[in-house]
Amino acid sequence: MKKILIALILLLSAYYATAQDSLTAEHKKVITDFINYFKNNDREEIALLVSYPLKREYPIPEVKDREKFLRRFDEIFDCKLIAMIVNSNPSKDWSAVGWRGIMLGNGSVWIDYDGTLIAVNYQSDAEVNKKAELIEFEKANLHSSVKQIQ
Repeated sequence: MKKILIALILLLSAYYATAQDSLTAEHKKVITDFINYFKNNDREEIALLVSYPLKREYPIPEVKDREKFLRRFDEIFDCKLIAMIVNSNPSKDWSAVGWRGIMLGNGSVWIDYDGTLIAVNYQSDAEVNKKAELIEFEKANLHSSVKQIQ
């Protein structure tokens, strides 16, 4: 039994080590450029990098185009997320994850290998509040036949 447990641990360790690809010099350059756009507060350039529509957690509507992204920038990227990006180290804080792309931390931000912003899984306080408001609005507008279901 002990040998099976050791073999399983070694197998899982080997899997985990290969699950995340190492970053190449080209990937680090893409990440550094991405970080610099945030350091320079270059919202226009960031907006050009987004793969639209940028999905947000339901019921928050997705960001459909560049204009809407620029309007909602502060809602999506609060001071905490911007600081997380700006203070990140491409070699330590970013990981290549196979075909999925490159993630910051545990997946707060995802970019593609060409620098395209493909996902923001982080939710700012503004979005948390907006989500709660939208849920309350939906609950208030439920048909009376389903309002009382627990």
